Amino acid sequence: MKLQDSHDCFFFVADWHALTTDFDETSRLAGNTVEVVLDYLAAGLDPEKCTIFVQSHVVQHAELHVLFSMITPLSWLERVPTYKEQQQEMPNKDFAHVRLSRLSTAPGGRHPYIPS
Repeated sequence: MKLQDSHDCFFFVADWHALTTDFDETSRLAGNTVEVVLDYLAAGLDPEKCTIFVQSHVVQHAELHVLFSMITPLSWLERVPTYKEQQQEMPNKDFAHVRLSRLSTAPGGRHPYIPS
């Protein structure tokens, strides 16, 4: 993990993104979140050199998602290749995949309350 030695690096657990595919089974979400963080540490990420955070712990993600949801037309979202693929692969899923596109645009960024 040489990159964390020379750059500001941010790694996050996309727990809200997980709700778009496993919204009917949320009991494993907390455990999966811990597992991802442990995987990051096992892979060599050093919390002293990089920022590791959980998406749902950063309120700004939700705020930006709401704002983007209010200003982005559905027709724009339907042109996103990922959304098209998911609609073909999982035709019985709900509107969550459309929302995922807007959630993905909300960056993590550096926040004063997240230790780096």
